[in-house]
Amino acid sequence: MREDILAIHQPNLFPNIKVLNKIAISNHLNILDDVQFVRNDVQNRVKIRHLTNPHQVYWLTASIKNTRKIQNINELQFSDYQTFISKLKGSLTYLYSESDYYDELLKFINILISKKEYSNISDFSVASTLELFKYLGINIDISYSSDLGIKEKSTLRLINICKKLGYKNYLSGLGGKNYMDIGEFANNEVTLYWHPWTCPNCAEDLDWNKISYIDFIARFGFESLKKYLQTSVINTNV
Repeated sequence: MREDILAIHQPNLFPNIKVLNKIAISNHLNILDDVQFVRNDVQNRVKIRHLTNPHQVYWLTASIKNTRKIQNINELQFSDYQTFISKLKGSLTYLYSESDYYDELLKFINILISKKEYSNISDFSVASTLELFKYLGINIDISYSSDLGIKEKSTLRLINICKKLGYKNYLSGLGGKNYMDIGEFANNEVTLYWHPWTCPNCAEDLDWNKISYIDFIARFGFESLKKYLQTSVINTNV
């Protein structure tokens, strides 16, 4: 892996293992928190499922305090933080109490929520990622796009974040092919790397689309997650 690869990603609530892998094999994460919130997506909700019946899927949702129709992600407020925490703990007990890793999972969740009482959903979502990496002993450097003052949209925003932070290499998920103007990276002397996600060997029989890392930990444990996250998969020609 190169020593100067930047990943850029929106705050996700308890993100999936694909997102975490991309972050872990990068050198720096820029948190894209000043773009418009998309309803019914993963900024404030994520899928979890029953330990013994993975076809039994639930949405863990952080309800939003309604203020106005159009909001940036970093403006989202919990409608009731304590209600969300109660729902989170109740869901973990119902879905994963029979897991060999349940006690450690609950320990981690208690560490996360003991830091502060959150009012901002984006702050909590970011913490749900950073505290996990800290718990696993994986160091990551971060910055926030909202601190950079970049006004461009879409591909040019990503490129200018790279330039502002001094990175010449950008790591994108394959989904970026659907919306990025790939030629603009070469035009701006930024090398575009791809993250062709591969499923962990232990979890190949399960669908991980929009499934939280909570589910992976409940099934395979923290050490398995750490080993997977540090597996490097990047390519310039996908």
